[in-house]
Amino acid sequence: MQEGQTFLYYFDYGDSHEFEVTVLKIDPLAPKAAYPYILEYHGLAPPQYPDYDEETGELSWDPYRHWHP
Repeated sequence: MQEGQTFLYYFDYGDSHEFEVTVLKIDPLAPKAAYPYILEYHGLAPPQYPDYDEETGELSWDPYRHWHP
């Protein structure tokens, strides 16, 4: 990987969550990690398993309410 490079992170093949990730910085002095890890994030993560009403099958609350004004 190189700084500025982007890649597609495909999470949860059943629900098909896709994220485009951009490498902002590579620190050559940092110890070598076995895999990439998150140093910082912005905003809230979407719920992986939102609550559903068992009778109607609909969401019992709006999981995206924090994502919009």
